[in-house]
Amino acid sequence: MIEFAGTNVSVTAQQGRLFEMLDGNFAKVLTASKERCELADGFEMQAHAPVLVSASIGLDVANRAAGTLMQGNFIGHSIANMIRSWAV
Repeated sequence: MIEFAGTNVSVTAQQGRLFEMLDGNFAKVLTASKERCELADGFEMQAHAPVLVSASIGLDVANRAAGTLMQGNFIGHSIANMIRSWAV
């Protein structure tokens, strides 16, 4: 879908909705984690949710480009380590 955005109005609109949904859901999960005191004081959910959106999309692109999930495994572990570093 990403590769066709900008060239097809319908695809561009669908991509925008997907990004908004992902961002909103990541923000909800981060907010819930913050409310459970699992994230440091001053942690900005609105700044980190887009990072998770980009990481998710990047993981998908890497998997498709490599033609194997092995590349994704390495990236997935890196993303998990990044998220764990946000914990209190």
